[in-house]
Amino acid sequence: MSKLTNAACKAIDRQGRHSDGAGLYLVVAKSGRKSWVYLYSVSGRRREMGLGGFPVVSLADARRAADEARAAVRRGEDPLERGEGEAVDAKGVTFAEAAEALIEAQEPSWRNPKHRQQWRNTLATYAAPIASMEVGKITADDVLRCLSPIWQDRAETASRVRGRIERVLDYSTVRGWREPGLNPAQWKGNLVHVLPARDRGDIEHRAAMDWREVPAFVASLQDIPGMAAPAVTFAILTAVRPGEARLAEWSEIDRDNAVWTIPRERMKMKKAHRVPLSPQALAVLDGLPVLGPLVFTGARIGRPLSDMAMLQLVKRRGRQDLTVHGFRSSFKDWATESGQPDELSEMCLAHAVGNKVRRAYARTDDLDRRREVMQSWADFVCL
Repeated sequence: MSKLTNAACKAIDRQGRHSDGAGLYLVVAKSGRKSWVYLYSVSGRRREMGLGGFPVVSLADARRAADEARAAVRRGEDPLERGEGEAVDAKGVTFAEAAEALIEAQEPSWRNPKHRQQWRNTLATYAAPIASMEVGKITADDVLRCLSPIWQDRAETASRVRGRIERVLDYSTVRGWREPGLNPAQWKGNLVHVLPARDRGDIEHRAAMDWREVPAFVASLQDIPGMAAPAVTFAILTAVRPGEARLAEWSEIDRDNAVWTIPRERMKMKKAHRVPLSPQALAVLDGLPVLGPLVFTGARIGRPLSDMAMLQLVKRRGRQDLTVHGFRSSFKDWATESGQPDELSEMCLAHAVGNKVRRAYARTDDLDRRREVMQSWADFVCL
């Protein structure tokens, strides 16, 4: 019996497989992307056939494709060997094979052509201990064999490698190559209890949303009335501190050059900070009324929006654990995972980069290069 409906397919957002019956599943990835797979067995082998993404491939289309494949199986044929679908054996897939499959799947969404090679290089170098292992058999101990040698001495590289291993294993679970359950490369609630803490200087830690969840969260804010929703959206798109966003003034916005200059008085480092504004960030501003010098006004005209209004908006979206400031950490994690230069992402966050001597001789804030990073972030957030 068929279990899914068109309305259900649109509404489902829980990660995992959702059965329509008889081997047809709607798979929801962590990113929220939905796709169809048909699972079957032939000659004692479990097989997985990709039928395309939803909603491009509708429920009716997926059922028709599954029916055709099912008929082929009844005739003793393997649909995949006839060139249909895009699957591989569900068992026996190695980490190296899964990583290559993920890279091939994600490459069209990577604006920077270097990302593909960066992924390949880091995994080939640092994930070598698990390259030939079946993804379904990889444990936390195996992941630690990759990370422990570089965890203290190469902190940023180690963090990037861990995140990429986690994504490969998540992808493998969605494809049916791993059993559902705890990802052995997951940080929270897992490796955080095993790997030693690293010295992160004076970085302030705040509760943060997983960067993969940010696009769906921002999309959920679009139809909320009031100033809090656009203020939070603007803060996320610009990766600034919430106080810097809610106290923004129209006079600080240079629309012709798409730059917002925050005066030194409002910056933590007491240095003026130029923020490149993406078209998505400018669109937020274009949707606001001008009610005085402040971009985001409070309930009383002329008074700034309160920090509590932004925080409560986030909490009302069902995330009691989060802070608005934490989205800066989400941005940083995204930048690391997407291969953005660490120095540039730190500059986007208005963090001090390099030692005092290097900063004394710095003559540029790399606005143009930072604009590329922030545009990539906005393109990801506003999928």
